[in-house]
Amino acid sequence: MKKYLVLIGLLLLPMSVHAASANIDLTASQSSADIGKTIVVTVNVNSSTPIGYYEYTLDYDHDKLELVNGRSYNIESADDANTKSFKKKFTFKVLKSGANKVSVKSYAVSPSGSNESMSVTVNPASINSSGEDTTNSSDNNNLKSLEIENYKLEPSFNKNTTNYVVKIEDSINEINIKAAAENSKASIIGDGKHTIKSGDNRIEITVTSESGKDKIYTIKVSLTEKDQLKITIGGSQYIVFKKLDGFTGLKNYKIKKIKIKNTTIESLYNEKTKITLIGLKDEGGKSNLYIYDADKDTYTVYNEINSDGISVMPASTTQKIKDYYTFKETINNIEVKCYKTSKSSNYCVLYGINSATGEENWYVYDLEEKTIQKYNNEAEEFYKAKMESTKVLICILSGTTLLFGILTIGFAIKSGKKENKKSLIQ
Repeated sequence: MKKYLVLIGLLLLPMSVHAASANIDLTASQSSADIGKTIVVTVNVNSSTPIGYYEYTLDYDHDKLELVNGRSYNIESADDANTKSFKKKFTFKVLKSGANKVSVKSYAVSPSGSNESMSVTVNPASINSSGEDTTNSSDNNNLKSLEIENYKLEPSFNKNTTNYVVKIEDSINEINIKAAAENSKASIIGDGKHTIKSGDNRIEITVTSESGKDKIYTIKVSLTEKDQLKITIGGSQYIVFKKLDGFTGLKNYKIKKIKIKNTTIESLYNEKTKITLIGLKDEGGKSNLYIYDADKDTYTVYNEINSDGISVMPASTTQKIKDYYTFKETINNIEVKCYKTSKSSNYCVLYGINSATGEENWYVYDLEEKTIQKYNNEAEEFYKAKMESTKVLICILSGTTLLFGILTIGFAIKSGKKENKKSLIQ
């Protein structure tokens, strides 16, 4: 009897359980900040075992810090049973100088699949604020003056006008921008010397106020040639670029000098496709590359579609794809002939030339994702074959069902006649 009592006593003794533990670590993007500046605090809830959910409330001195991005109370559940960490970022504005601390209160962390609370260790973030108070800093981000050495801005400078145009000769390779801010404590980026390339040149001058607010002034540099080479396409006049330093980033093409109307210009030539590109500017000042066919003396706007290392130039063809209809879609702001199964489809099939290999093929272009890949009709043919097989099977099943129905009706009629005979005999 004593043995049983001892066993019962042992069972009733409290058992030691190793409960899961978690940490709530808070770290600041920087250890100190001036008054009026912002600082980011990251809160990381983590554990060596999967976490089910957590909750906490941010704890800080509201007189010294202001929460400008994020919520004070936070709660979140794990999306899966393997989550061991949650991170959130909060932005605080420093209001007063001195030592500040950001921590959490009213916190709880539960393991995955359980409502029990973990043992939690909190590691707060410390922030020291000092220096000049910038809360009353000036928001003035206006320019007092803006000019380009030896050239005239259009329109004339006005601190409230942010877009300008300047015309220079194509022989000029560099310009010097001079700018001064209204507020001496504001900073300027973008002034000074700039290299000018053929094509469109867009220069931005950014003025940052004492309080940190930006204002951007934009200058569009328009190149004019002394002896311009002009051509006519469809009744409209275009200027031919003699230099193509603004278009040299195109893959699979190299600079090659050619002659148009006895004038030597730079062109881009692709050895694989044997395509020659030249730069043209229309009457509205818009620049673009055009395919130049010297034999036919024709100019066609160039369109290249790039995606995942593939560069494809849409091309015309007399071929067609069965069960597809012809549509026109805008790709890279240029209208392209392509084929779709329906008007609402986001996928169009187009014929094109691979700029890297020179091979011509069909390609599928995703109008929504703006990606392109080689067209493969094997999967399409497979599903068509499956559909045909399904149609045959449906016909067989329908025929079998119909035959079964006829036999059932016939059997019922025959049984009815037998019952009638039986009743007459009786």
